[in-house]
Amino acid sequence: MCVRTSGSRSDTSKDWYFENATINSTVKLVQGLMKKYNVPLSRVVRHYDVVGKYCPNPFVLNDDPVTWSSFKSMVAGDKDLPPDTGSSSTSTKPSKPSTGGSVSASGINVRYQAYVNGQWLPWVTNYNNVSSDGYAGIPCRAVTGLKAYTVGSQSAAGNLQYRVHLRGGRWLPWVTDASGKAPNDYAGIYGHVIDGIQVKLVNKPGYHAEVRVQLTDRTGWLSWSSQYSTGADAYAGIYGIGIDRVQIRVVKN
Repeated sequence: MCVRTSGSRSDTSKDWYFENATINSTVKLVQGLMKKYNVPLSRVVRHYDVVGKYCPNPFVLNDDPVTWSSFKSMVAGDKDLPPDTGSSSTSTKPSKPSTGGSVSASGINVRYQAYVNGQWLPWVTNYNNVSSDGYAGIPCRAVTGLKAYTVGSQSAAGNLQYRVHLRGGRWLPWVTDASGKAPNDYAGIYGHVIDGIQVKLVNKPGYHAEVRVQLTDRTGWLSWSSQYSTGADAYAGIYGIGIDRVQIRVVKN
């Protein structure tokens, strides 16, 4: 099960929690395995019960709204599953991406997509935190490729440039307005986790690009990284930790 944290990464921290989608898919998986192999509910145990490790953490400390006891009640069919959105904690997070769009406050639209689990996900237009096109990526699944471009002519929308940093590696070359028309028209190397992203908008005075990300091992968006620079906000991400969600926008200065 994919467990996320809102703070401390200690094994005994109470900051760990499950997203509702994780709870729901795991319940269905366990029910299917129980039926297939004729396993009684009494034999469904935690990693903790076998080796003593705090795993899954929320099911050991029982500090998540979905406790180990309530999870087993869901498996037994005695308790309803939680809504398949957001998390079992009270945190608010963007929803999954789609090919739809949101309105850009700057008037310049940017489209982007992420390569995850061996496939390119649907294109996302701009970003938002409430509807179905909030970000590019899949929670808890590291991004290994990125494509992005501004929509419209150079005079109207400028050119979006961006590059990515590979975990344990280096910054790759800049890519300009990659729309996927060429086989290698993307930033990244398939199979290599991305842990940093830089963006900049060129040929459009008065506007700049920004990017922000979420990481595979914790919840919450990191701060927006403004137009490529060499300061504290020089990139979005944290070296050594994979990125699982990306949002890009163009902002008027």
